[in-house]
Amino acid sequence: LISDMAGVFLGGTVAQIAHRLGAVEPVLTHAQKNLPTYIQWKLCGEAIGVGLGCWLGMAPLMFREEGRAPLARDISATGFDA
Repeated sequence: LISDMAGVFLGGTVAQIAHRLGAVEPVLTHAQKNLPTYIQWKLCGEAIGVGLGCWLGMAPLMFREEGRAPLARDISATGFDA
């Protein structure tokens, strides 16, 4: 949930950074945006973006200390019953 919310709020920020780096959004007509090729590439780009975002979000797991208790055990040790 938090990652989805961050994605919504940071979407404009990412677009602004891309614009500052020189990326420009192509000017397309409404008819061009309805072409199957446009729709397919748009979906591919969105899927790749979500995949990269998930991979980036999992990157901290690579640096996890061995032997550390999983979060579920940490929470149960506090006596909090979810």
